[in-house]
Amino acid sequence: MTWHAVISALSILSAFGAAADGPVNLLDSLEHWTQSGGSEGSFVLDAGTLNLKKADGVPGELLTTADYENFDLSFEFNVASWTDTGLYLHAPRNRQYRAGLELELSGHPKEHDTPYTTGALFRHMAPLVSARNKPGEWNTCQVRMDWPRVQVTMNGQTVQDVDLDAAGLGHTLRRGALGFQNSGQDALQVRNMMLTPLPDSEHGMVLAADEALTGWTMAGGEATWVGAQGILRGADGNGHLVHEAVCTDFDFRCYLRTSAPTTNGGIHFRWPEDNSHSGQEVQIYDVPAAVMPTGSIYGIARCDDALLRPGEWMLVQIIARGSHVTTYIDGRKAAESFYNVTVRNPGRMALQMHSAGWIEFKDLVLVPKEPQ
Repeated sequence: MTWHAVISALSILSAFGAAADGPVNLLDSLEHWTQSGGSEGSFVLDAGTLNLKKADGVPGELLTTADYENFDLSFEFNVASWTDTGLYLHAPRNRQYRAGLELELSGHPKEHDTPYTTGALFRHMAPLVSARNKPGEWNTCQVRMDWPRVQVTMNGQTVQDVDLDAAGLGHTLRRGALGFQNSGQDALQVRNMMLTPLPDSEHGMVLAADEALTGWTMAGGEATWVGAQGILRGADGNGHLVHEAVCTDFDFRCYLRTSAPTTNGGIHFRWPEDNSHSGQEVQIYDVPAAVMPTGSIYGIARCDDALLRPGEWMLVQIIARGSHVTTYIDGRKAAESFYNVTVRNPGRMALQMHSAGWIEFKDLVLVPKEPQ
C-alpha cells in the first residue's frame, strides 16, 4: 500500500476540523479559557483587560479551551519589573508545558539577550533584539505560527523568526492551547487579544477512542478493551488492540497513564498486516529501576527513567524515520536508536496490555510520513 493510499484509508477517521473563521476576540469573555491551578482570583478579566493577580494556590495557568496548530495572534501586554510570566504556545493538557513552547514576557530589567528575557522562546532562543518597553508601559505583540516557522514582532521589531525543524525544535507539540502562566507576582496585564486561526498543515489523524472502537481490532489474549469519553482502556491480562491505519514512517503522540507503576504494556508500531509478528515496541512500565521503563524502545534503547510520573497523564511521542526512532515523554527526549530498529513495510499501530491493572490512552494522533 502506498503512502498516498494510507492517507486515503485514514480519511475515514476523525480528523481535526477546519480552522474557525476569525479573528476571535479572546478577551471578550472567560468562556474562551480554562484555568489550571491557582485560585479564583488568579486571573481577572475586567472590561477587556486580563489581569494576572497575586493569589493563593500559585502557580496557575489560563489556557484556551480550544487547541490550535497555525494562527495569527496579536495582543498588548504590560509587565512590571521583576516578574516571571509568559505566553504558552501549543501547550499540552497535563501541565507539562515544556512539551510545547513559551514566549517569555518577563520583566527582569537586568536580563538581556538570553533565552529567559522578554521576547525569548523560553529555554531555547534568545530574542533577536531587545524590543520591550520600560516596565509599566504597554507593548504590542504579534505572533504568527505557520509550522514550522514562528515569527514574533514586539513594538514593531522582529524578535523571533525561527524554523522550528531547523532549530531542533520540531519535536515540540505541534498542536495545543494558548495560555498564560501566573507565578503569583501580580504583574501582568493583557488587552486587545485577537486570534485568527490559519489552515492546519500537519494532517494528523485522531485515532478513535469511542465505544465502538472504530478502526481498532482486538488481537488475541484475555485483556479487555473499552472506549468511552475519548479514553481507551486496556485491562486485566495480556492482549493487543491493533489499528487499521498502515504506514512505515510516522509521528505518533498520545497521553497515557497506568493504574500502578508495575502495570505493563506497550505501544507497538510496524505491526504487519498478516499478524506474523508484533513489530517494534515502545515500553509502558513505570518502574524507574526497570531495565526497560516507559518510553524505552524495547530491547534496543533504554529511557531516561527520571522522566516517569507513575499514575499521571504523560504525553508520549514516537518519531519514526526508517531505522531512526526517537521517543519523548512530556517533550523531553526519552530514548533514541539510529540503526537497530528493523524497518518492516508496511505496518500498523497497536496498543498492548500485558499485566493485571489497567492502562488508559487518550488524544491519540497518527501522522503518516512519506518514507525517506
